[in-house]
Amino acid sequence: NGLKLHPGIFSLDIRKSLFTKSVIEHWKRLPRAVVELQSLDVFKRCVDVVLGDVV
Repeated sequence: NGLKLHPGIFSLDIRKSLFTKSVIEHWKRLPRAVVELQSLDVFKRCVDVVLGDVV
């Protein structure tokens, strides 16, 4: 979608790393039009449609 998220460097707490990687992979699947929406409610509905099979 053109807007990149990069995983940070965390301590050995595995929960932080797994959550971050999961979120980044989902974020990359979103089309730019969804990412740039101005309304949170519309964004949530679009995310449900785009990632409905995952979330």
